[in-house]
Amino acid sequence: MKFQMKGLKIDDRGKIGSKNEKKLFYVSFESLGSGGCLLIDFKDGTKKSYGDEYFCTVEWNQATDYKYQEGIELENPMTVHHSYQ
Repeated sequence: MKFQMKGLKIDDRGKIGSKNEKKLFYVSFESLGSGGCLLIDFKDGTKKSYGDEYFCTVEWNQATDYKYQEGIELENPMTVHHSYQ
């Protein structure tokens, strides 16, 4: 059984940055349990997964084009960053 988050919110606070500048995304959930995996497609060719390594790399095997971000556990809230090229 795959874990599902409830009430997922991702907020960039409306900030528009420059090319190669780190952009922050603030992530929160209503409920978060163990074994979760958050998949984010940044829409610039970059896809990343965050959370439990087993769930991100094995259970969500259809998401093999998402690069697992080692050492970043799901927290509530959490901040994710990305630099658009």
